[in-house]
Amino acid sequence: MRVLYCGRILTIAEPLYAESMLVEDGYIVDVGNRNELSKRYPDADLVEFSGVMMPAFIDAHSHFSMNAGYMAQCDVRGAKSLAEVVCRVRAYIDKKHIMPGEWIVANNYDHTVFDDVEPPKLSEIDAICPNNPLVLRHRSAHMIVANYAALNIGAVTEADADSSPNFEIKDGKLTGCLKEGAAQRVTKYIPPQSVNQLFDAVTETCRFYTSRGITTVQDGGIGQRSLDLYKLINGVGELDVDIVAYISGSANYAPLKECFDSFNRMENFSVGGIKAFLDGSPQLRTAWVRKPYLTEDTCYRQSVSDDKLINAFCTAAKHNTQILVHCNGDAAIEQFLRCLEVAEKDHPILKELKPVIIHAQLMGRDQLPKAKELGAVVSFFVAHCYHWGDVHLENLGEERGMRISPVGSAIELGVDYTFHQDAPVILPDMLETVWCAVNRITRNGVKLAEDERISVLDALKGVTVNAARQYSCEKLKGTVEKGKYADLVLLDKDPLVVDPMDIRSIKVKKTYRRGICVYSAE
Repeated sequence: MRVLYCGRILTIAEPLYAESMLVEDGYIVDVGNRNELSKRYPDADLVEFSGVMMPAFIDAHSHFSMNAGYMAQCDVRGAKSLAEVVCRVRAYIDKKHIMPGEWIVANNYDHTVFDDVEPPKLSEIDAICPNNPLVLRHRSAHMIVANYAALNIGAVTEADADSSPNFEIKDGKLTGCLKEGAAQRVTKYIPPQSVNQLFDAVTETCRFYTSRGITTVQDGGIGQRSLDLYKLINGVGELDVDIVAYISGSANYAPLKECFDSFNRMENFSVGGIKAFLDGSPQLRTAWVRKPYLTEDTCYRQSVSDDKLINAFCTAAKHNTQILVHCNGDAAIEQFLRCLEVAEKDHPILKELKPVIIHAQLMGRDQLPKAKELGAVVSFFVAHCYHWGDVHLENLGEERGMRISPVGSAIELGVDYTFHQDAPVILPDMLETVWCAVNRITRNGVKLAEDERISVLDALKGVTVNAARQYSCEKLKGTVEKGKYADLVLLDKDPLVVDPMDIRSIKVKKTYRRGICVYSAE
């Protein structure tokens, strides 16, 4: 079927705008002047649209199967007080008919946005549902708050704080807050969701992305349970999004990749490489930094040896695959660059494979030239500017806090960059991310380093053509050009025309994957 779309088309290529394009069999066949294309393809079905059509957004990093898991659990995202958390958890208990003794997991807890910024006391958390083990999972996914019942199941005591500051205590008593690996003492006892439960949430999760104009999604850091989920998905046919999965841990890559290859018949699912972790999150002060935080005496330390990281890079080279490494703090980024340089001496192919620094919140300007030299892509979680910018200023001070996500410097120095939302950490809202990169304003209205702001077009490239390049699929995605997939998003307004402060209010009207409408707001 031939469809001639006519209207305002933002190509993210040269020329930047077009009046019409022909779509056939899932591909963009032609782009150009309306009159010329109308004469050239008189038999095509004509579709005129209002707003602006542009290439669909590409998610450079998130967690598809984790999103599906969150869909089946309690959600307290956006709660502004403990009282609101209590209401949502109790409503969840009633809706799901939770019995005494059953585990309850509430996701997207974040006391830093509470009207009263002080974290709740353990006794207050315990009062929510004293007859059930309860875990409040922080939005960053790097911390939980557990009630007494959950702490007791994990055998967590005040003595654990002597071995690690990630077991938080105050006045000699547990607060219920467990950061990073300490959280596993409790979370390992949470009964796993069944594959069928997760599968039921997959369709909703796809819509989660397509309603925001995203047609390429990452599943960053998958394991055995994800394997079982994808086996089930594989049996029912295509999804509405393309999924690129990264296997957690270099040691797991070969066996799990072989398993995926043995059953995968989906055109829109692929294993993209390896995912590794070097630190935590800056808002929780678990990112590994070169200079200590202002608000805490202890500092997150190196958790992965150089030898182990070099081995992970070498494993990626051996299998001719990409590696993504979670690095928030500048000390973690320093380790990434140091070890990648060593690995590239023996495996120069790594530069072609585009290793990715994921998050890069506290990356120093001094580190950007080395990233460029080594061929690394820097995927910035630039929405931190708004969501946690005020927290970073408090934890890091003005000098460092103002310069989080140094995208302007990256562009100036010619570093390959992309943007992501790390969903479910925040919603996969690309237009909000573009708004953050362009305006760099915190929740409290503080304007962060102006020289790190970027143009709207450069921000749009970070979620389209640059992201396609990160995945090495730029010949098929990321721009509106002949020969590329008809993966498109129709917006109600043109991001290049509206006031930059209004970008995040732009609405997604329709999303197309391979020329088929997979989401419509109508």
